[in-house]
Order: sequence, then C-alpha cells, then structure tokens
Amino acid sequence: MQRRRFPSVAIDQRGLNAWKGIYSLRESSAFVILVWGYGIARQDPGGVLDKRLRDEPMFVALLMLPAMNPFWSPSAGCQPGRNQKAQVKHSDASSQ
Repeated sequence: MQRRRFPSVAIDQRGLNAWKGIYSLRESSAFVILVWGYGIARQDPGGVLDKRLRDEPMFVALLMLPAMNPFWSPSAGCQPGRNQKAQVKHSDASSQ
C-alpha cells in the first residue's frame, strides 16, 4: 500500500477549488508580509537588522580565512587534467 502525499490528501478532503483558495490566500499573505518588511527596512536603513548582518561573529571570520588564501585561485588551474575542453576534444579547445 502506497502512502499518499499531503497535497493530494488535502485536495481530496476539501476539493480542488477550496485547496486553490487556501493556497492563494497563503501566498498572498506571504507577499504582503514581504512587501511590508521591505517598506520597514527602507525606512530604517541603519537599523538593528542591518547591524546584525554586517557585524558577524569572530569565528565566522576565522572560518573564512582559508577561502581568502591567494594561492587557491592561481593553483587551481595549474593542476594536471583540468582542461576539460581538451579532454572531450571540444571544437573551441584549439583557441587556448
């Protein structure tokens, strides 16, 4: 016996039009909340949320140190077997 998933069970219980109405109300309210929050953020550009987003904890900066290593980027292209265009004999590989 196969288990039925949520939308199909709810559609069978309430009907297709009721399901569409409930879903439309939910999505419309989410859009209204999004627009309302955007308006609040525009009124207070240097507010609490902006400060929280810009001032990350110290451990986040320490976690990002390996990613800022300047040797990652140049050495990535110098590894053998990295030219995939040449491996698959792409027509544009001769231009390199």
